[in-house]
Amino acid sequence: MRRAADERALLAFLGVDENAPWEEVRRAFRSAVRAAHPDLNAGDADAERRLKSLNAAWESVNTPGKWAAYLLQPESRERASGSARTRNAPTRGRLRVQRQQRGSAGLMSWKLELDGEVVGSVGNGGSSLLEAGPGRHSLRVFCGSHSSHPLQLELHRGQELTLGCRQHESLRVSLFSPRRSLVLELLGSRRFV
Repeated sequence: MRRAADERALLAFLGVDENAPWEEVRRAFRSAVRAAHPDLNAGDADAERRLKSLNAAWESVNTPGKWAAYLLQPESRERASGSARTRNAPTRGRLRVQRQQRGSAGLMSWKLELDGEVVGSVGNGGSSLLEAGPGRHSLRVFCGSHSSHPLQLELHRGQELTLGCRQHESLRVSLFSPRRSLVLELLGSRRFV
């Protein structure tokens, strides 16, 4: 029970969203430590207590792996946020693929291949939403003999990854690797309910 109180105190004290990237949490923690350090707050009797509480809570999320595990544990997030949403927790993740708008040369629809199986397509300037179970996946976009390199992704429950696909403009790629002229890249990630 002490750990849940520490996590709640950490999120409240840092002022970060529970879905924030680890780097943002780390920056917020460091600035909070500077603000609460007893050496910088000589007249404050509670400074040492706040620093100890902050350090104890930080132990549960002090690496990217621990932060990711914390995000995947709905019961610890519930205690920290005070909500009860376990019945509606998502069991799958989403992949949102957005295609760059091109001129009339890009009017063909590009196919999406997830784990070796064609699962959808994306039109010029459009987007496509795919659902997949949690775990490691391989995603590739292709059109005729042109394709992207397979992109390896780690997808979690309740996570939506946004990906962008475009045609590579480099002459070097066209000359030396004409079949790999499409590019697929990770643009962002967010949690959904």
